[in-house]
Amino acid sequence: MTDPRSNNEWSASPETSTDSNWEISRFQAEIAELRRTVAALRKSEDQFAKAFHSSADALIISRLSDGAVMEVNQSYLQIVGYEAAEIVGKDRRTLQLAADTAVRDKLIQLLIHDGSYRDEEMQLRQRSGAIRDARISAETFDIAGEVRVLARIRDITAQKEAERALRASDERLRMALAAARMGIWEWDIPSDQVIWSLEVAAILGLTEGELVSSLQGFLDRIHPDDRGPIGRRIVELMQPEKADTPYDVEHRIVWPSGEIRWVASKGSMVFDSAGRAIRMLGTVMDATERKQAEEQAQQYLTDLWRMARIRTADQTASSLAHELNQPLTAIALQAGIVSSLASAGDGGVSPDLAVALREIAEQAQRGGAIIRALRDFVKRGITSREPVQLNDVVREVVRLIEAWARQHQVSILLSLRELPKINADRIQIAQVVMNLLQNALEALRDRTAAGRRIEVSTRSAAQQAVEVIIHDSGPGIPPEIRERVFERFYTTKDDGIGLGLAIARSIVESHGGELRLDSTFDEGTTFIFRLPIAVAESP
Repeated sequence: MTDPRSNNEWSASPETSTDSNWEISRFQAEIAELRRTVAALRKSEDQFAKAFHSSADALIISRLSDGAVMEVNQSYLQIVGYEAAEIVGKDRRTLQLAADTAVRDKLIQLLIHDGSYRDEEMQLRQRSGAIRDARISAETFDIAGEVRVLARIRDITAQKEAERALRASDERLRMALAAARMGIWEWDIPSDQVIWSLEVAAILGLTEGELVSSLQGFLDRIHPDDRGPIGRRIVELMQPEKADTPYDVEHRIVWPSGEIRWVASKGSMVFDSAGRAIRMLGTVMDATERKQAEEQAQQYLTDLWRMARIRTADQTASSLAHELNQPLTAIALQAGIVSSLASAGDGGVSPDLAVALREIAEQAQRGGAIIRALRDFVKRGITSREPVQLNDVVREVVRLIEAWARQHQVSILLSLRELPKINADRIQIAQVVMNLLQNALEALRDRTAAGRRIEVSTRSAAQQAVEVIIHDSGPGIPPEIRERVFERFYTTKDDGIGLGLAIARSIVESHGGELRLDSTFDEGTTFIFRLPIAVAESP
């Protein structure tokens, strides 16, 4: 008979059975948790991969140690221009994607020391060799003891190009403003703050640190005589009914040194929805040189007209003297003869009549003397001979009449060759050019706009002389009156007095030159005047 206790080594006690079941259950639970973890990890990896590859941002995973590319998305491939097979697995030295290795090395050091960086800028070299601007953020993470880098890259090439274009535009604007001596200003009305561009400092005669910052500060720089009108104009433009009225003024300013300058300012007022003036902006430029040029041109034109009046009076006095001297001389001679006969008791002339005849003779002689004195006085008009560059005179006169020519649609073409100087009265020679150009302009009055053309040229001529040629496209001058056009008081114009060409010829001849014309019917008229060049005096 077998002893029942002999089975103890095969059957566990209740306590031992319970422990074993618990271990099995725990192991099964761990396996289940591990499976869930693996499933979650796989799900997380799938989600990461999906997010990684669908991201609009360019993403790249690489190894920190050598930059070997582990994974890239399509957005990254579009930036660098590679296919995935051409880039994955290759290291940074092989790929040479960084256009500037110094910038790349700096970013690597940031990752080594800080583990990340944000919004750093870097240029990437595409497969084609083209350079793209990028903004990069990156951070490190560890996988099985290997440090990897996840980088997000945004292509900012278009933004950078726009910034470069804006800087270039700003630079061109700055250069244009500097060349034009023009500045830009803006007045914020609620805060009374005035903002200026750098060019305004030079225009106001200030250093950069001295720029005024309020409207009153600017008004204080204006000449006292102009300050009130400018202030009132600004206040006027702040009214809503003046919303479309431009600010366009010229006034004087006073530099800290006391020098008075002219400025021209243009601008406009900005209103809010309630009709309140909130901002005024515009430009200001130095107009001093233009004002001086205008004053010089006006003085030059005044001198021309004065000379024209003197010459006209000269020609008139000479003509009157010539025309009146003969009859006055005849009157004086005849009266003297009759008076002498009366004094001798011949001819039956009464003594009283003899006295009257003597007075007639004396007054006739006196009248002739007055006319000759008037002519001599006029001819003593102030003249000044000096070396003159003829081309400069031509340009100055053309500038004086070009506005009138544009108004009447007349083209003036210049062809000026290099010339030696002449010894002349500058104003008188300018008067010759002015008279001939006015004659040409009047000749084009009945031409169509397309056919209104004046050609002005200069050239050196034989016998040490220079010539000015003025050709118009007018109807020409008939042969039978060509020489008469230079006669005093001869004119073919209803409102002319017939002295312009006569004066021009007399001036040219008084300078030792000659004035002639050439004309073909319906092909225009050419006036040519020649003047001797200045001869250097021997030492």
